Amino acid sequence: MAELQRLEAKRAALRRTIEEQGRQLELEQQAAVAAGEKAGTEAERVPILRSEAASMNAKADLLQKELGTPLSSGLSDADAALLANLNRNKIPQITADLGEKGSVLEPITDEKQKLVALLRDNLRIRRREVASLLEVNRGGVGSSNRAAEVCIYKQTVSLYPL
Repeated sequence: MAELQRLEAKRAALRRTIEEQGRQLELEQQAAVAAGEKAGTEAERVPILRSEAASMNAKADLLQKELGTPLSSGLSDADAALLANLNRNKIPQITADLGEKGSVLEPITDEKQKLVALLRDNLRIRRREVASLLEVNRGGVGSSNRAAEVCIYKQTVSLYPL
């Protein structure tokens, strides 16, 4: 009897294994069908993708060739004549004017920078003077005029920060 129960248990375990493998086989078959369908869809797209790639390569070649051509090649005759006139007459004149104005502007800019530096130095000196006046006049007797001057100095200095 024990032998029979053992065989029945073994038989039940084998049935479960067979059922599980059947389910596994079914899932794998479904996956294989899905992969086959996807491969078919991808295979259909290959010619389309190849033609798109060829089109893009042709466009890239055309653009590469266009890089070597001057921009004036697409101009009308009147526009080309105007461009030639500008290149011949106006551009050298404008370049010369720019050089002259730059040479005039350079010393003025240098002078401005020197003056700004001088003003900043003077402002620093004046701030130190105001600070020392504030220290001297703190709490002193009869310093109402000095206090008013100090107040004016403070306002002046605060208007021009460094």
